[in-house]
Amino acid sequence: MDLSCLPANLKYAIMQSALEQSSEAETKAKPKPAHPPPDSIASEVYTDLKDPAKGFYVKDDWLSAEVAQAAHKAAKDMVDQKKDRFHHAKVGFGLMERSDERSRGDVITWLGTKDQPTPPNLQKVVDAAISLIGAINNLAQANFTKSSVQLAYYPPDAIGYRKHRDCRLAVAGAPPVETRQMTLIYYLNPDWSSEHGGGLCIYPHSRDPSLQEIDTDTPEMKADKLQKREKGVCRVDPCLNRVVLFHSDMEHEVLPVGSSCSSGRLAITIWTYAMSALVAVVPSGPLPKQSLGQSVMGNSTLENLIMGFLGPTTTTSTTTTTSTTNEPKSDSNNNKKLENNNNNNKDNKKEDNGTAVVAVSSSSSSSSSSSSSSSSSSSSCSSVQQPKDSPISSSSNNKLVSISQQLSALSHQLETAVAQQQLAPTVPPRFKDFTQNDRIFVSIINYRDPQCIHTIRSLFATAHSPCRIVVGVCNQVDFSKPDELLQQQDYPNPEQVKVINVPHTAAKGPCYARYLAQQLYDGEHYYLQIDSHMRFIKDWDVQLISWLQGLDNNSSTTSAASSSSSSSAAASGSRAILTTYPPDFNPNRKEKSVDQENLPDNVDSLNAFPTHLCALEFKPATQQQHQQSSSAESFSQLRIRARTLAKPLQQPIEGCFYAAGFNFSEASVIWNCPYDPNLEYVFFGEEMSMAVRLWTHGYRFFTPPKNVVYHLWNRSYRPVFWQDIKDQQWQTKWEAAMQRIQELLQAGMHNEGSSHTVAEYEQFAGISFVNNTTTPQAERGRLSADYFFL
Repeated sequence: MDLSCLPANLKYAIMQSALEQSSEAETKAKPKPAHPPPDSIASEVYTDLKDPAKGFYVKDDWLSAEVAQAAHKAAKDMVDQKKDRFHHAKVGFGLMERSDERSRGDVITWLGTKDQPTPPNLQKVVDAAISLIGAINNLAQANFTKSSVQLAYYPPDAIGYRKHRDCRLAVAGAPPVETRQMTLIYYLNPDWSSEHGGGLCIYPHSRDPSLQEIDTDTPEMKADKLQKREKGVCRVDPCLNRVVLFHSDMEHEVLPVGSSCSSGRLAITIWTYAMSALVAVVPSGPLPKQSLGQSVMGNSTLENLIMGFLGPTTTTSTTTTTSTTNEPKSDSNNNKKLENNNNNNKDNKKEDNGTAVVAVSSSSSSSSSSSSSSSSSSSSCSSVQQPKDSPISSSSNNKLVSISQQLSALSHQLETAVAQQQLAPTVPPRFKDFTQNDRIFVSIINYRDPQCIHTIRSLFATAHSPCRIVVGVCNQVDFSKPDELLQQQDYPNPEQVKVINVPHTAAKGPCYARYLAQQLYDGEHYYLQIDSHMRFIKDWDVQLISWLQGLDNNSSTTSAASSSSSSSAAASGSRAILTTYPPDFNPNRKEKSVDQENLPDNVDSLNAFPTHLCALEFKPATQQQHQQSSSAESFSQLRIRARTLAKPLQQPIEGCFYAAGFNFSEASVIWNCPYDPNLEYVFFGEEMSMAVRLWTHGYRFFTPPKNVVYHLWNRSYRPVFWQDIKDQQWQTKWEAAMQRIQELLQAGMHNEGSSHTVAEYEQFAGISFVNNTTTPQAERGRLSADYFFL
């Protein structure tokens, strides 16, 4: 085309247009640059993980858009088409492993297992992650041992996942244990916005050892440390093709998912394991507490106990604060890649076994971690139990031997931890609104009792509102006997039953077990403590709450004491405890044996008269009924009994004694007077020590006006803990515990309350702990003689 005759401006426009079209054609002809390989960010990841003020890494558009879209579709198809493969996630680990849908709201499935192969389009993501992990392994010489892969789904309106760690804090110098060391999360949610919720909050300063709670911390110090640990929190929205990596021992949480998110929240989580930490922290003082996540007192003793029971005994991590036991075997191909990386690292291995040790001081907690990339946030590291094998695996016996060895090796550490235990007198901050619900926490301790499952069934079956019941069970069972384990598998309302499983050889008596069971409390309004062999009447829950609420009015409180005392002021419902020894429900109670098959489940028709607690006499204390210590005479204990009343009452009546096997109150007793874990191997002595502690803290005891629960008093059908004691030091520990009780009763030491003194309790009850004497007033439980049937 001849452009010479055209005006200059038009000629220029045509030529410019031609040039632009040519340039565009050339651009289209050129191949698009390849997406960076997934392991290209390894150096950046390792740099951020080593940074003591950060410890996490976030990357957007990590993989190609095609891979990300295909992975999203594959994950969504699994949720839609294979719902039976998903199950509710669990929390806790080892003995504390349990279902708790109030703590986390996702359902999960494990990928790369025999039963659940990874779909091809998800396998591409897993392969990319393994490639990145291998590159990090080469840089850090961390000797990663294996990985596990989980797909998690939070439906719309899911509650999220409370703050937690995926493993214990990695402290330099700690014994090597194979556990989770690095968490990688890849998000699969297109078109995600902040309004959908579901963000991952990472707490970079949660690894600072100077900010961990220790036993000597005051409540103010604990609050200050918590505030500093939560400084610089980083929130990450779970957007498609975003990857997050962080130390598994770093605290993090998943925020609730909003109802506006119609498709829910999807993520792949890959945990990488090693014997030593990728980056350990150096303590500058006492070893930090290892937070168990939702321990009622926020203390470390329970976790240490659990570690003593299980320790590094399984082939997978038993030290995580989220459930990892019985984790299915991960993809062998993935682990072979890690093994190859480790083999390449052996020649270049560092003297410190590949662990990069970083000293983290309190000053680092003041630095901001928000200087990360614009997408700097993190993801909810779902750490949940995988599908379990049969209750008794082929490796059970070996595991039991290992448990026994670990118990022996850690016994001194556990004793020290318990001896330093501080029993907090104040309301834990997260329970300050505990009275705003009507839930009942039921504490049960079970020592190899086949009646425990029937007790829990009766509890739910007879309640007017079963949905308000939350059960916490400390099971002390023989792991080598399948029948004992299977008896505890079929709980009714399993989502409302939390369980701690303790080897029976590690049992240390009822006080210790009740202390463990109380750690399962989670903000319920009321507290019911019972034994494992009970039956309930219909609507027992309504009846108990009604009586307790009635005691809020002083005019409703009956005090039928034969003599008045300045210490006998009636308690309000908030400080009242309904308690007694319930009647027997065994129809053949005169027999020496128990016919369990013919025990009644329905006890409504028994209509036994109520019973009232009274003093019996002081007797030499024994640890076992058939064995008396040489020190028993110096440890005399007041025995109490239940006397049958001549008729039902109209309202609760005040007494002066406490029954450990049945008591109902507001839950404040758990933090005002928690069970003392130092009372190892104590049987006789539990009830009087608790009675004094509770009464001096301002609590008062009341007999229910009629029976709502019945008890099986014959023990012949079940073992008892003192028959199975393996601890060679049991007598020394028992004598130390009895000495502790004597110091409480005779000198007001060890957790006496400030509302009243022990001397005032003695005057009120009509007893003397120094002289070992009782009055007729005590032998009638402060009632007049005409109250009793006999």
